[in-house]
Amino acid sequence: MAPSKRQRAVHEADEEDEEEEEEWEEQDEDEDDEDFDDDSEESDGDNEAVLQRSLLWLCQEGQIQLAHRRFDHLMADKEQQLQLQREVFQVSRDKTTALTEILMGGTSDRNAFVLTTKLLAFSSRQYPQKLRHILSLQPHAANSRTALHWACWGNARMEILKPLVESFPEALLLRDAPRSGKRTPAEMFQHYHGSSTETAQDDWQVDDVNGTAAATIRHTNSQDRLQFLQHQTKRWIQHRLRNAIYLSMLHYFHDNNNNTNKDSLTPFDETDRKQRANKMRPKQWFILSVLGSLVQREMKPLAWHILGFVGGTARASAITKRKRKAVSSKQPQQQQSTATNHNKKSVSTAAASRRKKQRD
Repeated sequence: MAPSKRQRAVHEADEEDEEEEEEWEEQDEDEDDEDFDDDSEESDGDNEAVLQRSLLWLCQEGQIQLAHRRFDHLMADKEQQLQLQREVFQVSRDKTTALTEILMGGTSDRNAFVLTTKLLAFSSRQYPQKLRHILSLQPHAANSRTALHWACWGNARMEILKPLVESFPEALLLRDAPRSGKRTPAEMFQHYHGSSTETAQDDWQVDDVNGTAAATIRHTNSQDRLQFLQHQTKRWIQHRLRNAIYLSMLHYFHDNNNNTNKDSLTPFDETDRKQRANKMRPKQWFILSVLGSLVQREMKPLAWHILGFVGGTARASAITKRKRKAVSSKQPQQQQSTATNHNKKSVSTAAASRRKKQRD
């Protein structure tokens, strides 16, 4: 049965409505795509504008991912090496650097960890002196903590602790502000993470600074890192003590090969000890005389062998708190006795003056 004219008209009207709806939907989709493209272009533009900022500013604002991208961008461009050097070693008004800002926020994030390792590798290879300088900074606003302090506070991995210790081992003996506990890095790590039972973390694949090689970063236990810090602290104390003794010996007893041998003192000579060695104690003078006589006889290996036994039990200076003096109960009694004696004297003087008047 053929459809009537009315049915044909209704069918054609429905088809026209469907076509119009499809056209409207296509227009809406095109508009949505344009809006999405505009948003992505705006976000890309914002990121590009932010990437023009320095590494220090990005790290201070917590934009570690963008800071990582900027470091890679400057590292890839050979003409930007001077700019990269400036930004890596830039120091803020609060005496903080990009490396310190990252460590203050923790390195549990992958971008923070990778950027920290790249900064340390870049600095230690090309600018070791400048790296030692920024690692020695103790900002007052950051509780006088060094970069190693913040790494220990944030439970950093061994791949960060090792280059920090190797680049500036003197930080192992530095203490933070008294209001924060006055702790060394090893003591800080023991205080915050010494008794922690942490779970194993995932291994990371980290590229080299130049992007040529990849290394697997495996997670180590906190107890292993604590033992590493304590062992390195003990070794550095011994090294400092031995060097101090050796340098003091060279100050008084010069080497025979040295041109300034005229000012050298004579080992075991009492007159030199009293007159020219500032009245050094006999025990100290004897130790330095033994080493000085060996050095003057060109027996330095034996002198260093003797120094190898020094500092076996040396430790970092402990914190000594001053004890308040206990107020004794005798003080108020003494004050009362002095007051009564003073009153008695005044009464006796008044009575004597009265007697004189009566006699007169």
